[in-house]
Amino acid sequence: MSGFIICFLIGLGGSLVYLLRRKKSVKEISLFVTFSLLGFIVWLSIFLGYKVSPDRFFGWIIDSIGL
Repeated sequence: MSGFIICFLIGLGGSLVYLLRRKKSVKEISLFVTFSLLGFIVWLSIFLGYKVSPDRFFGWIIDSIGL
């Protein structure tokens, strides 16, 4: 599981650098980070044996940001 966490952090960091260099909007970056962290939580719940379904939260985020 520590390998997954390390790979996730490296991927998240690289993606953030890419988004910042491309001068993407703050909405797009925050949406990406939010979805990435939710996906991370879902994978951790799978590894730990819990069941988490963030579908409602995804819908709320999309509606509140206005995409």
